[in-house]
Amino acid sequence: GSMAATSMSRAQWAGCIGLDQADRGRSLLRCVRELFGNALEACSSLPRDEHQIRVQIREVQPCLYYLCMEDDGCGFGEAVWDLQNAVSLESGVGFKAVLLWNVVVNLPEEQQGLSIRTTSALSSDADHLCLRLVSNEFKVAVELDRNPKPPNSPYGGSRVSAFLPGPGTAEASTLLVDFFQSLSGLCLEARLRLMCTLPDGAQIELLVEPTSRLMLLDSSHGALLVARLALGDACAW
Repeated sequence: GSMAATSMSRAQWAGCIGLDQADRGRSLLRCVRELFGNALEACSSLPRDEHQIRVQIREVQPCLYYLCMEDDGCGFGEAVWDLQNAVSLESGVGFKAVLLWNVVVNLPEEQQGLSIRTTSALSSDADHLCLRLVSNEFKVAVELDRNPKPPNSPYGGSRVSAFLPGPGTAEASTLLVDFFQSLSGLCLEARLRLMCTLPDGAQIELLVEPTSRLMLLDSSHGALLVARLALGDACAW
């Protein structure tokens, strides 16, 4: 139950979702995969003929990377306050992987957490919030920008950024190349344009064409479910 869950240490929770200081490559990839899954879900929630996801991962110091992932999906909108539940111990993985990983490896406090910016159709600074992992539980510190969303302007698009420890540049880039290139096999309802810049400076651009509806699962979220299966570890979502 939840009481047993909250008694687990951060290291124990990290191990449960595949984060291990002894395998920084796998742990980095898990975090990137979770953030990409969130971006993909945001895109699938906003019907459109084509979506874009941009990813930039650069090395800021040996074995430490700064990731920025942007999508043109539905954004967080008025649901920003629900992020308390999004990182609770009872929820799925998602942001939790990043929050756990950069705390377990003892990053400096100023490098911990996630920064999320959601934009709107008429403003590039609709709101801003920061997520931090506190103690052995997941708590959310929310800081909103002072720039209010213009009236009647729908939310749309998000930018998520975080510091992520990982292996050396060569190993990290090889793992990320393999992951992003494997996404060409995703089954999606809309065209997806994916643009990535990797730690070694290599750039990847993929255009994933939509799959025939007859090939998708008979579900309103069929495309997302198929995509998640393609990403691997589907049971952990």
